[in-house]
Amino acid sequence: MKTDTTESAVLRFTLIPQGPLCRIKMPTGAKILDIQPGKSGFSIWAMASADEHPETETRFFLLIGTGKVISHGTELTHLKTFVTDKGAVHLFEVPANLVSVLTF
Repeated sequence: MKTDTTESAVLRFTLIPQGPLCRIKMPTGAKILDIQPGKSGFSIWAMASADEHPETETRFFLLIGTGKVISHGTELTHLKTFVTDKGAVHLFEVPANLVSVLTF
């Protein structure tokens, strides 16, 4: 039986929306633990490699309001819903292979 000796750490990333579709670089395979709104964007905490220079990947996120139609919606991963004084917005992770064909 192989044991995992890779060290991990909880890391914080900042997602600053510049439109409905956003992207950030994270260590490859990072597992998202929580997301909270901040003044200039969202803080994302993820369990990721503790290596000083880990391999990274670009992750894509869609921030969209209630009632909006999304193509390929069942293939997205819902991460969190935020209720504001202007209504609810929903944060989804978008698989990289859908970024070019996604419509909303």
